[in-house]
Amino acid sequence: MPFTSASLAIRERALGLEHPDLAWSLNGLAELSRTRGALEKAESLFVRALAIRENALGVEHPDVAGSGAIPDKWMFVLAK
Repeated sequence: MPFTSASLAIRERALGLEHPDLAWSLNGLAELSRTRGALEKAESLFVRALAIRENALGVEHPDVAGSGAIPDKWMFVLAK
């Protein structure tokens, strides 16, 4: 997925590596990777996105703790 890697690099430079909006991009790429069967890549992207949200917003913030922040399809990652 060279196009998505280039897009992510641009977003990282524009926002910074710890910006909460970057987490949404990472989450979207994680979902794309998951649907393509690249589960290890999907997991690493999702974990990175979640860590950014936790660090930037705190674990009690709705974007982290809310029901929409951690879809059921990602619970396999957190169960490890």
